[in-house]
Amino acid sequence: MGSTGKGKKLHKAISALIFAVSTGCFMWPAAVQSEYEHHDGTVEVPARVILIKKGDEQVGREVTVKGDGEADIWAYGGKPGGTTTTLNIDGSDAFVDVYGGYHDDVSAVPVQKNIIEVGAADSSVVGWKVYDDPAKQSGYSTLHIHDTSASGLKMNVIAGHGKYGDVSGNIINIHGGKLNNYVIAAETKPDTPNIAGRLHDNTVNIFADADLYNAKIYGSMLFNDTYRTRSAVMGTNNTLNTYVPNLTIGELGAFNAYNVHVPIGSVSGDTMVTVVGGASTDISSSTVNGILDKTSSLPVGSVVNLLVNDTGITDNDATVYYGRHGDSGLPTGDINGIMYVLEVSRPDANHVVMRIVDTDELHFNTENLISFRVPVLINRGADFLSGSGAASAAQAAGAQVYTPFFAASGSNMRQITGSYVDMRGYSMVLGLSKKIDTEKRRVLIAPVFEYGRGSFDSYLDDGTHGWGKSSYYGMGIVCRTTFNDGKFYETSLRGGRLKSDYSTNDYIFNGIKTRQDFDSSTSYYGAHFGLGREVEWKPNHKFTYYGKFFYNYTGPETFRLSTGQEFSADSVHSERFRLGVRESHGLNEKNKYYFGAAFEYEFDGTARATCNGRSTPAPTARGASGMLEMGWVFKPQGNDKMSIDISAVGWVGRQRGIMGRVGFNWMF
Repeated sequence: MGSTGKGKKLHKAISALIFAVSTGCFMWPAAVQSEYEHHDGTVEVPARVILIKKGDEQVGREVTVKGDGEADIWAYGGKPGGTTTTLNIDGSDAFVDVYGGYHDDVSAVPVQKNIIEVGAADSSVVGWKVYDDPAKQSGYSTLHIHDTSASGLKMNVIAGHGKYGDVSGNIINIHGGKLNNYVIAAETKPDTPNIAGRLHDNTVNIFADADLYNAKIYGSMLFNDTYRTRSAVMGTNNTLNTYVPNLTIGELGAFNAYNVHVPIGSVSGDTMVTVVGGASTDISSSTVNGILDKTSSLPVGSVVNLLVNDTGITDNDATVYYGRHGDSGLPTGDINGIMYVLEVSRPDANHVVMRIVDTDELHFNTENLISFRVPVLINRGADFLSGSGAASAAQAAGAQVYTPFFAASGSNMRQITGSYVDMRGYSMVLGLSKKIDTEKRRVLIAPVFEYGRGSFDSYLDDGTHGWGKSSYYGMGIVCRTTFNDGKFYETSLRGGRLKSDYSTNDYIFNGIKTRQDFDSSTSYYGAHFGLGREVEWKPNHKFTYYGKFFYNYTGPETFRLSTGQEFSADSVHSERFRLGVRESHGLNEKNKYYFGAAFEYEFDGTARATCNGRSTPAPTARGASGMLEMGWVFKPQGNDKMSIDISAVGWVGRQRGIMGRVGFNWMF
C-alpha cells in the first residue's frame, strides 16, 4: 500500500479518519492495523488507509500520520471514556477537516458547546485542542492536533456540524498558528429546515496574532454534499471577537456581531482587520462594535480602521454601528477627565472606522462630585424655621417681653436629582419670641440662632457613590402678623455658613476609578414669604389655607481633586412655591392636634460647575412634591408654662421621606 514511483504521487494521497475513541462505524481487519503499528506505540500510515481503533477507550497513545498525498483527512473528537490523544500530521498537500462536534444523521441531535483551541496560549500544548460535544455526552477525550509540516496544512476548522439539530454554543479560540482554509463557527446542510434558527450563539475568538492570510472565517455556513462546496448563510447571534491589531484574513462574513477591540498602544490610522482574499465582506443586518480599551492612549480626534476590504464592504439599513468603551460598555470615555464619544461608521465602500470625537463635556460621573450642593439640608432648615420653628415661637411668645423657645427636627429624605441624594440630618432653632397685640392684629417677632447637620449618600444610575457630611449655622428672624378675621402674612430671613466634606472611590479619570476627598465651605442666605387665612368653622376647629414662597441661595466655591482638576461651582438658587391646607382641633385647654397636606414645586435647585471651561452634568431638585403632616401640641399636667409640640411630615415626589419634629416652649 506504499509508494510505487514518482509518477504515481497523486495515488499516494492520504485519507485518514482518526477517532480518538471511535464509534466503530467502519471495521478494518486487525491484521491491517497491526501492519503499521510500531513497538514505540505510534502508528505510521503512508497511504490511503482508514485507521479505526478497536474498543471504546483511547489510552493516550500517540498516532503519527505521514504522507504527501492530496486526499482528505478528517479528525474528530472521541467517544465517551477517552483521555488525551496526540495526532501529528506531516504533509503540506494533505487536507484536514477538524470538527469540534459532528452529527450528520437524520435525528435532530444537538451539537453544542464544543471548543477548538488553535495555537493554545499554554506553551506546553502547541497546536490544536478539540473537545468533542461535552454537552451532548460526557467523558469525551481531548484530541491534540500538531501541524508538523513545513508550509502549513490546509485545515478546515468547524466548531460544530449538525444536520437537523441545533448547532449552538460552539467556540473556536485562535491563539496563534497558521490556518489555510475555512474557519467556521457553525455548519449545516442546505436542505434542512429552520437553518438560521438552528445555527445560533456560536463564537470565533482571535486572541493573538495568527497567520490567517488564507483563512476563510465565517460565523455560519451550508455544506453541499453533492458538490462538496460551502456557502455563507446568516444564523442567529453568532459572534466574531478580535483582540489584536493588524490581522490579515482571507475572507470574512456571516457573523451577526463583529466585536473589534482596539487594544492598548494603538495609534490613529491603525487597522484592526484587513480582508485580502478578493471576496467582499457582507455585514448587512449585522452589528459592528468598535471597543476601545479603557486605558488606551488614543487622543481625541483619532481615527482607527476597524475593518478594511479593498474588494468591498456591503451593509444595509439594518446594519448597526456602535462604539463602546471597554470597561463600561458605553459609547463614551474620558481623557484627563474630558469626555469623548466613539463613533463607528462606514465612510466609504471599503472601510469601517471608529472616530474618537470630543463632546465638549466632562465625564458624566462628575455630576456626583457636585450633587451634595443640591440644597437638600439647607432647604429642610428653611421649612423647619418657617413652619415648626415659627409655631414654637408663637406658642412661647409672651406679651411685652421676649420669651425663649427651642425646637428641633430630624429628617431622613431622598432628593431625586436626575439620580438621587439621601440625606439624614437634623435642624434646630434657639430663639426669643415676643407678641405685640393691637386692636386689629397680633404681631409675632422671633430672632433665632439656627443649626443643622446631616450625612449624605449620593448615587448615579451607573452605581457611582459619593458620601460625606454637611452642616450649617447662622442667624435669622421670623415675623408673623395675624388679623382679627383670621388673615395672616408671614416672613423669615436667615443667613450663615454651610460646610461639607465629600468622598468617593468611584471617580473615573482616564478610564480608571480613583479615590477623591475634598472639603467645601460657602455662605448661604434665604427668605420666605407667606399668606393665608385661619377660619374657625365650628367650635375648637380651625381650617387654614395658605401659600408660601421660599428662596435660598448657596454661594459659589472652588475645590481641587487629587488628579489636578480644579472645579468652579456656581451659586445655587432654590425657588419653591407651596400651597397647603391644615385642620386643627382643640380637644381641651391642654391638648390640640392638627393634620394637613400641601403641594410644592421647585423651580430651580440646580447645582452647576465647570472645569477647564467645560460643564459637569447638572443635578437638580426641580420638580413637584407632595406633603402630608400631622402633629400634637400638649401641656404637661400641672405645668401651665410649658408646652410640647410633636409632629411628623411625610414627602413624596421629587423629595421623598419623613421629617420628625419636637418643640419645647416656656412661657414666662
